[in-house]
Amino acid sequence: MRERCTSHNLMFDKENSEPGRDLPNTMVDLYWLLQAVNGGSLSAAAQHLGVSKSSLSRRLSQLETRLGVQLAHRGPRRFSLTSTGETIYRHALAMVDAVEAAVECAHLAQNEPGGQVRLSMPTILTDWLIPVLADFRRQYPQIELHLLTDDHPRDLAASQTDLALSLREAPADSLQIVSRTLVQLPFATLATHGAATAAKRKPAANSAPMRPSGIRAGSLLIAREAAKAGLAPAVLPLCACEREIAEGSLVMVDNQTINHPLYAFTQPHRGVTLATRMLLDFLSRRLRAVADSKAQPN
Repeated sequence: MRERCTSHNLMFDKENSEPGRDLPNTMVDLYWLLQAVNGGSLSAAAQHLGVSKSSLSRRLSQLETRLGVQLAHRGPRRFSLTSTGETIYRHALAMVDAVEAAVECAHLAQNEPGGQVRLSMPTILTDWLIPVLADFRRQYPQIELHLLTDDHPRDLAASQTDLALSLREAPADSLQIVSRTLVQLPFATLATHGAATAAKRKPAANSAPMRPSGIRAGSLLIAREAAKAGLAPAVLPLCACEREIAEGSLVMVDNQTINHPLYAFTQPHRGVTLATRMLLDFLSRRLRAVADSKAQPN
């Protein structure tokens, strides 16, 4: 009897297979598949693994036979995944991540994490993030932080950045950035009291909510300073304007807020250190708590 796995379009023979049969070899072969994809070619992966190209190719062929699907297109200079291969590759990545997490858990039980993390962040969020990072350092004093500001992170490997926080999505053409949403930050249209009053007097047809016009700024920090100077309203993260709102130099033009993601960029799993993982997990927990408690201005 044959059964179709609808999620991946795989065919399994129930009469000749058992759940988990030959699982150890499958896990090893999936790891070899990861190396082939990450290396970009069978030759590069074989050299990295210290095996012959023919041995690597044979193992991948055995994996395809065992799974009953074609995983990759093989060429003399190129190794590319099929659509099913891409799905299985993502599952293999999750498998390796789980193994690494287990190893790290054992490591943490024996040693205090250490090392250095190069962290970049949007300029406008530095005042908001520094206290959180100070708490992280108090909890993990052996981890050294190298702090940078970058409003447009694009190539983490070239800049030797371990973790980048960004208010912009990852570049669509980047294959070397793993992006995840760290927290949703509330944004609002802010201006001086006079500019806010003038904006409210404009006919509704001439104004688009949350999209004020008047100037173009290269960064949110510049937009905030321009708004404080009365040049034009600006859509800004509330967490970065708490002092201005408290002292009255900026007010909300209306009571409308929108949530915008703060992204965390890392290199692919093979380039993520234990210290980076510790910082990422810490930020994920703390920033969600801080954002929830400060979603509205005082």
